Amino acid sequence: MSAYSGATVGGMAMLVLAPRAGLAALVLMLAACGADAPPRAPEPAPQPGVSVTGDARFGVVLGES
Repeated sequence: MSAYSGATVGGMAMLVLAPRAGLAALVLMLAACGADAPPRAPEPAPQPGVSVTGDARFGVVLGES
C-alpha cells in the first residue's frame, strides 16, 4: 500500500497548480488593463494662480437718472 492516499496526492498537486493558475490569471488581468506598456511621464499640471482668457470687461452699470 502507498504511503500517500489519493486525497493527499491530489492535495499536493493543488498546492503546486493553484499558485501557477493564480499567477496566470493575474498576468492576464494586468495585460487586459494596459499594465504591459512602459510607464509614461505625467502630463504637466497647470501653473497655480489665476488666469483669465478671452474678453473681460469691468465697469459699473448705472440706471437711468
